[in-house]
Amino acid sequence: MTRNTAKASANAQAIHPTTKSHCPAGAGIISSSSAPEGSHTPPQACAARAHDPALQQASGAQAAQPAEGYKHLQTTEASTPRIERSWHPSAEYRYFVWDAGDGEFAYFKSAADRDLAAKDIIGDHLDDAWSESVQQVMAGEITHLCAQTNVYHRPDDEHLDDEDFDARTGQYWGDFDTICNYELQPMQPIQPEPPIGIDSEGGSHD
Repeated sequence: MTRNTAKASANAQAIHPTTKSHCPAGAGIISSSSAPEGSHTPPQACAARAHDPALQQASGAQAAQPAEGYKHLQTTEASTPRIERSWHPSAEYRYFVWDAGDGEFAYFKSAADRDLAAKDIIGDHLDDAWSESVQQVMAGEITHLCAQTNVYHRPDDEHLDDEDFDARTGQYWGDFDTICNYELQPMQPIQPEPPIGIDSEGGSHD
């Protein structure tokens, strides 16, 4: 039987890392087994002692820095930022993506959030091949919303005759509570909140 020397060598290196690290006097090795001669103390073993002011003053040692070989022990991947979305447009959620595959709009607070979401939506159209609907994915910013205009509310019954006509205007109300029109209206920008101590007109207050 032939021994795989490459694998044996790799295993041997994994047991005793040879990356050098600086540790102040008195720092111990975090291990119940004795360290072989020539091995080096992992940086995480002395991280707590390295920030002891009294120890640094006595020994003149610098704070221990993680060696390159141990970076993976002390760093974590940044979490993916959470993207806030709404299924209804508003002045706050004015940036949109149209997902042709699901047939729905999604609305976002910023163009950056919208663009990140659009990448995922486009990617969802790829399986073994691209879906034809991917070419219908759209994104943009809302400038107008349809809103009520010329709104009138039902008057008190004392102003209506037996046939629900308003005796003053001749308007027929029937079972309606509101009469209005609908028109596109410009989306109003969100007004930033004034700093604490400053009122909306720029004056200061206690």
